Amino acid sequence: SPDQMLHFTDARNRRYVDSVATDQSQLVLLWQDRNRLLAGADRLGKLNAWSIGLDYGTLKCTHRDQLAVHKSPVTYMVDIQPDSIVTCSLDRTVAIVDLVHMEVMGRFEYHKKGVLLADFHQSTRYVITGGFEPEPLAWLVTNPKHPPFKLKDPERPHQHQIIGIHAHKDAPLVHTADLAGLIKVWDLRTMRCCETHSCHLDGPPGSSYASTKWRGFCYVDGHNRLLSASGRKVWFYEYDPVELERQQCASEDPVLCCTYCACTNTVVTVSYNAARLWDYSTGTLMADYTELVLDPVEITCADVDQEARKFFVGCTDGKVLAFNYTNGLKVREWAFIGKKIRSLQHLGRGELSYLV
Repeated sequence: SPDQMLHFTDARNRRYVDSVATDQSQLVLLWQDRNRLLAGADRLGKLNAWSIGLDYGTLKCTHRDQLAVHKSPVTYMVDIQPDSIVTCSLDRTVAIVDLVHMEVMGRFEYHKKGVLLADFHQSTRYVITGGFEPEPLAWLVTNPKHPPFKLKDPERPHQHQIIGIHAHKDAPLVHTADLAGLIKVWDLRTMRCCETHSCHLDGPPGSSYASTKWRGFCYVDGHNRLLSASGRKVWFYEYDPVELERQQCASEDPVLCCTYCACTNTVVTVSYNAARLWDYSTGTLMADYTELVLDPVEITCADVDQEARKFFVGCTDGKVLAFNYTNGLKVREWAFIGKKIRSLQHLGRGELSYLV
């Protein structure tokens, strides 16, 4: 706690047991049951170890040693067998520490920004780390000097901070999740992505992805469930590849037209009376503009201003409508001879722009 104390509570009886003073507030704690050791790391990058035991029914906590491991606050610790732990820090390094003998066994220094979290895969002996960078790294614990493997999918890469890593116990697979809700599954045998899922935070497809950011993620082994958290809400997802594949559809209605905007690297798809804005790199739905036209009028074609200011749609009643690219509000309307608009194209930039 901030008062530089370790407080012990009996979880079964829900009562306070004891407190132990420390020299600094401990940011991260890790319990190593096989050695009966409690590890704590503070904001100065120092690692502390306490021996925990019972003496005639009374809790006995003894400070064993302290080791300066990092130069910046420690953000995460993960246990690896038999006696070592892995520590992550904002100084961009990852360290392997023997908790019993309190010595650094190895150090990884390939991250360009602070490292926030990690997980260990027991069978392959890989430590997967992530942080402010969009690419997780896979380190081989048995060879700390070997460069890490970068987990990057060229087709649909992570483009935001990594906020969740989960290594499977029964398979050589790793889940990674970022702030935007993009989940990727990696095969540690090939270091390639085998599954990608874009999960919705604000409800069904059609919600705005930019409005809510993920702050926490975990995967429940055995139940095939994904949990994510943001603010005061927690979302539960059943891991069903068939169902998640259906959610990647743009709409239940057929897509009548799609157009690409190079300025923002986005794609606009239209169907009957709606338009949807997608991130081209990740497949993330960025905006959903519904009821742009009213029945019985339908949209037949579309194009975008390459400066990403407006997008245009042609309708069955011979009208061409212009909408704001960022909020979907109608800004202009042209009425022609009353015949169906079959195709349209926007040309030029700035004042010298034309609509054919």
